Amino acid sequence: MSSKPPFPPFPPKTGSAQPPDHLKRLLQGRPPRPGASGPPGRAPKPGRVRNPLQRDERPAVAKGAKGFGPVPWSECFDKQYKVEAEGHKGAFNVYEKGDGDVAVLLLHGGGHSALSWAAFAKLMHAAEPCRIIAFDCRGHGETTVEPATALSKQQQCEDVKFICSKVLKGEPVVVAGHSMGGAIAVHAVKGGFVPNPAAVVVLDVVEGTAMSALAYMSRFIQSRPTHFESIEQAIAWSLKAGQLHNVFSARVSMQGQLMPVRRADVSATSRRHLASTIAEEEEEEEEEEEEEEAHSDGEDQRTSTGHRTPAAVNIRSADDDEVYTWRVDLKASEPYWAEWFEGLSDAFLACPCARILALAGVDRLDTALTIGQMQGKFQLHVVRNTGHSIQEDQPGDLAQLLADFIRKSRTLWRKTGVLK
Repeated sequence: MSSKPPFPPFPPKTGSAQPPDHLKRLLQGRPPRPGASGPPGRAPKPGRVRNPLQRDERPAVAKGAKGFGPVPWSECFDKQYKVEAEGHKGAFNVYEKGDGDVAVLLLHGGGHSALSWAAFAKLMHAAEPCRIIAFDCRGHGETTVEPATALSKQQQCEDVKFICSKVLKGEPVVVAGHSMGGAIAVHAVKGGFVPNPAAVVVLDVVEGTAMSALAYMSRFIQSRPTHFESIEQAIAWSLKAGQLHNVFSARVSMQGQLMPVRRADVSATSRRHLASTIAEEEEEEEEEEEEEEAHSDGEDQRTSTGHRTPAAVNIRSADDDEVYTWRVDLKASEPYWAEWFEGLSDAFLACPCARILALAGVDRLDTALTIGQMQGKFQLHVVRNTGHSIQEDQPGDLAQLLADFIRKSRTLWRKTGVLK
């Protein structure tokens, strides 16, 4: 009989929030409109984790260019290092925070980087002692492993296994993944690529919705600006466009999605596209403000909701010959999109550990997950006032969820010999 029995799943937890359209949120990242899921103008209730980032989340911090300045990774992580690949050229870029008898391995979404977990890592470390590890998958962030476009489900699972073999120390592992990273987390845990998994945590990805969204992904990719004059402008755009809703997190994470290029390499068409995109967003913002003012109960919703962001700033790069464009060509990964999500629900329910699904809203779960949730096979956690990037928009809520899980599980792990 094994001394390390499977970890029992959490009991089900239901939420009462009425979500926005899930497909639109998945593609665009907008949260519920202020007042849509509660009294108009009322700020969301604070979680039990004191969020030291809250002041930076408020619109008042951005009073010009300084409010959008990039924040270094060292504000949230303790160290950054490289893990040389074996059998391939290049190295994986890894960030770590804290130390402890439990590891939390974080997998980012497509087009993002490990820095999308920065705000969460800072709060998680404050909430519960543990070792937090986040790495850039191939082709993303500062990872240089070749081939950079080899993003198949199997290859990414092999990469997770390799990272685990190099950085883990035999401790229980909570594997959390967002979007694409959530799918890879499930396949890696179910496939035995992660040693000693204690839990798999999936953020805002459900097989049925993800598969439906694939038909619109190309349109979404084409709608993004092709370049930015500066990182500050990119941060401002991410907030104006509704991709992110946490100013602090945007200031850390957006730089991981961008790389500098020569201005001469950017076409005039691309420059016109950026100007048009920002103009359209400003027009949409004005329409929303007028509608909100018409339904206002007299409170100043711009400061009470915490989701309003200031107008985008047009800051030129320090080097006028340099602009910033996306590090990742998302279109190049299209051949792998379907395989990431096919069979995800059944694989999630078959993971030999605790299972946690965190969603920005529950408008539909597929049949397998609906039955599984009713049978108590996983914990369902609904995060309010967030877009698609839950770990960035509401890092405190997610940190509290995982901190509670680890704290409650330690007693069981000691009894079963998982922890010494």
